Amino acid sequence: MIEQALFLQLRDATAVDAIVGGDSVARIYPHSIPQKSRAGASRVPAIVYDLRGQERDQTYCGTHRLVRSSFSVASFDVSMKGAMQLAAEVRGELMDYSGQMGGLVHVRHVSLDGQFSIEDMEPGLFRVEQTYVIWHTED
Repeated sequence: MIEQALFLQLRDATAVDAIVGGDSVARIYPHSIPQKSRAGASRVPAIVYDLRGQERDQTYCGTHRLVRSSFSVASFDVSMKGAMQLAAEVRGELMDYSGQMGGLVHVRHVSLDGQFSIEDMEPGLFRVEQTYVIWHTED
């Protein structure tokens, strides 16, 4: 459910949607950018998110409901400037966030764990990859 909450949080962010929601469907994807898209639809700029891992603490009373989820969130564009701008908007939306994420999951805190940039020569895209840690409760 945290994956869906992250998707909704990014989709509903005005500054992010202004960049990735240009053709009426937000280009925010789990795992990878689809190889095929609607005729005439642009594939970038886009965001790709991926759940990297989750940790739950064990106590004498059982497993704690507080979960540490680690996500990679990659911002893609045809220019490094565009990818960096999109990554900045994602960072502005997620970093230090707490509250009801996407209306689905109670989040205690989101922190940016790391960031790097890369040019992917094969498809000719630039990528800024960020790693976020999201502390949230699980029902």
